[in-house]
Amino acid sequence: MCYLLTMKSFTYLALGDAYSAGISIPTTDSFPYQVVQKLRHRYPYVYAPEVVAGRGWTAQDLAAQLQRLTFLYAYDFVSLQVGVNNQIKGTTADEFELLFESLVLQAIRLAGNRTERVYVLSVPDWSATPFGIQRFLAHPELSHVAASIDEYNLKIQGVCARYDIRYMDVTAEIRKQHNNQGWHSEDGLHPSGLTYQSWAAVLSGLMTDALLDERKHSGL
Repeated sequence: MCYLLTMKSFTYLALGDAYSAGISIPTTDSFPYQVVQKLRHRYPYVYAPEVVAGRGWTAQDLAAQLQRLTFLYAYDFVSLQVGVNNQIKGTTADEFELLFESLVLQAIRLAGNRTERVYVLSVPDWSATPFGIQRFLAHPELSHVAASIDEYNLKIQGVCARYDIRYMDVTAEIRKQHNNQGWHSEDGLHPSGLTYQSWAAVLSGLMTDALLDERKHSGL
């Protein structure tokens, strides 16, 4: 096994809602924990992720929690995924964009002002889940959800482009796997450990690339 930068330890802060917290699955199956496990194959000194996320959290809830907590001076990696509960509660895309941009600025600060160490995940389409599909059968008036999610994600992509932050699309996969029971937790709404494994593979790869790029430019 080849280790690089073995004497340096790394920290990871995951900000978000239920998708970052992991619901109806073991905590270690959530994507932040799986990211750390994958990083440790190459960098053994990676601390357990610090997760600030909760079920039902909106962007406002996350912002309020960030004000209550004390953080490290800077984290090596910060991920951000939030918005689904704003969409459910009827926040307009324009209103959400302002809230989200404020969170992005905080994420950048928590990453030591290194935009290349901040990763934003798209808002999953909860309508493309067993729970959502059953909900629409009973409430066809909710058929606008997918379009609303797309509008949110366009706003998110715009903010990411503005600050040169990596954007990771997980929405397409959720929609593709809507009939695959193995990709959802027992509640039929939130992702399973298998889904998070897919997310973690991509995210840990991006983080590894960032570390290798830093090493290359430092001349080590």
